[in-house]
Amino acid sequence: MFEAKWTSAAHPASSLYQFKGKVEGKLTGTVGLFFSMSGYSTDAVQALLVGKDLNLVLFDDSDINFVVDERIDIADAIRFKVRAAAESGTPYLQLDKVLAAASQGEIARPRPRIVFVEGRFEERVFEYLRDDRNATEPVQLMNTAGPMNMARTIDAMLQLAGHPLPFVAVLEQDEAERKSGRDVQEIVDQVNAENGQAELLWIPSSLDERLGLTERDRQLICRLPPDRLAKFLAQVDLDEQISLHPELVPVLTAVGIPIRRP
Repeated sequence: MFEAKWTSAAHPASSLYQFKGKVEGKLTGTVGLFFSMSGYSTDAVQALLVGKDLNLVLFDDSDINFVVDERIDIADAIRFKVRAAAESGTPYLQLDKVLAAASQGEIARPRPRIVFVEGRFEERVFEYLRDDRNATEPVQLMNTAGPMNMARTIDAMLQLAGHPLPFVAVLEQDEAERKSGRDVQEIVDQVNAENGQAELLWIPSSLDERLGLTERDRQLICRLPPDRLAKFLAQVDLDEQISLHPELVPVLTAVGIPIRRP
């Protein structure tokens, strides 16, 4: 059973709950496939994870483009998504990025650093800052659509790879992220115990606050087209914010953003 949407805004939890109700009305064991070209709000994915039963898997525009570009067959795409949901409990992962990371060979050089971030806001801000600072260090940013889905996404990638992969996970340090942080830290410890390289980094408070942005700015940044996004984020004086919040340095360094020393 599937449903497809193409709207101007990311889909909220209410859209997924409506479809989830339709799926639950079908034969036990039915799985729903939800396709959204505009992506999903963080609260939408979080809402699915606090429910009793996971019976939806989510596709976004990157997944659809991955199929349209014939980089993967739709049947295989569904199979990977359902497998991740069954084995790792995640309804959403960026299939193209996870499969690319999972298939990295041991001799691949230079190997991009995999950095997991909470959502679309963090992904877009870090991408802009990398472009603005002419970053050259290869980094693969992965948006997990919320802190609750981060450990699940990391686990899905490791399951697909079949061996430990180096990664950095970045979480905002507030009350909501504490449980998510414990789950991510368990995976970090496990990977490092197997001679892998993994690290969990915390942003005190939130990234928007540390960059001098507001909650309204955060919502706007998730929706702006690339040209308007660049103009909007040009207001951020990164050097000033680093001087005010030096705790940002390890995170920015992990994301490959050059730090200008005074």
